[in-house]
Amino acid sequence: MVNAEDVRRSLALLGIRPGDTVLFHSSLKSFGRVENGPDDVIDGFLAAVGETGTVVAPTFTMKDFENAYRTWHLDKPSDTGLITEVFRRRPQARRSDQATHAVAAIGADAVELTATHGQTGRRHGIYGDTPFAADSPWQKLYDRNAHVIMAGVGFESLTLRHLCEYTLVDRALTHARKQGRYEEAVASICSFEDRARRSDTLFWLYLDHEHFEEYIRAKGLVQETLCGEATLLHIRSKPVCDSVIKAAWEQPEHWLPPYAAAWLRRWR
Repeated sequence: MVNAEDVRRSLALLGIRPGDTVLFHSSLKSFGRVENGPDDVIDGFLAAVGETGTVVAPTFTMKDFENAYRTWHLDKPSDTGLITEVFRRRPQARRSDQATHAVAAIGADAVELTATHGQTGRRHGIYGDTPFAADSPWQKLYDRNAHVIMAGVGFESLTLRHLCEYTLVDRALTHARKQGRYEEAVASICSFEDRARRSDTLFWLYLDHEHFEEYIRAKGLVQETLCGEATLLHIRSKPVCDSVIKAAWEQPEHWLPPYAAAWLRRWR
């Protein structure tokens, strides 16, 4: 039987301290029996960071994803796991206003993390130009080198992979703009509306999660422990993103399909 103290203790083993900012991806059933369900997991995270820290959870709405921007509203339920929906509904939670990759946050910096999401610094990409913008919670989590916990889920759920993808594309498009060839470069990059028409000439720079995990493990950037039956994987956002972006930028053929790698080599 897992309770909030078990969760707090496991997070402490991974280096989570009062005052920290922590993002978690989660699966409730992975823990086994949890005394008070999602609330114990949430309370364990909040206890680990204390009153001066902040806990962040993804609150995506993946059902009917094609119509995400047409059906979005701030109280739309999260379907990235029961824990995230219970977290979002807590009175003290603040949620970012973005249709595809919103987050909720509780704690000292909850308002600052969620107040803007895609209002400035937009970046072209397959999920739209707002989710991983320069003022997004995802960029802010990177900037403050937030802890990231995968609680019973694998790196296929790590949303920071997409921040890496957006950063690579944005960097390449910046180079193209300086050459006066932005429209030519952006013509091959899939937008949200183009996702169904993907091809060798209209694509997105997806970073394979298995290669991503293999690479960061080899770099010694992953820690893990157990909580109940769940494996908790821990990374820090900045060294992981910096390492992956640098590697993919310098050797895109090791990370991307041939046509995507060729595009990145052309415009980097």
